[in-house]
Amino acid sequence: MNDASFDMLTKLIHGQYDPWEFTFDFPMETGNMLHVLYDADAVSGRAYDDLIEACAWFDPYDTGDPYTIDEKEFRAKAKVAYDEAMRVLAKKAV
Repeated sequence: MNDASFDMLTKLIHGQYDPWEFTFDFPMETGNMLHVLYDADAVSGRAYDDLIEACAWFDPYDTGDPYTIDEKEFRAKAKVAYDEAMRVLAKKAV
């Protein structure tokens, strides 16, 4: 993961990034970096892959469509990805 995508995720977790904007910006910023995440740590790669999918499923209007997720579920998926990123960073710092 590059610094820009990690900064975006951190801002989302701390309420400084609009989730709707994040759903467009994050996949574009992350782009083809999933192979790097999978090579570095398979668990983190899956967490980010899930987050990119969640970006596509996010329903900012909370329409109740069974094929979408609301903001609470979206933020929960983002938190999983953030926690994985922090775990990998801590592992690298050792």
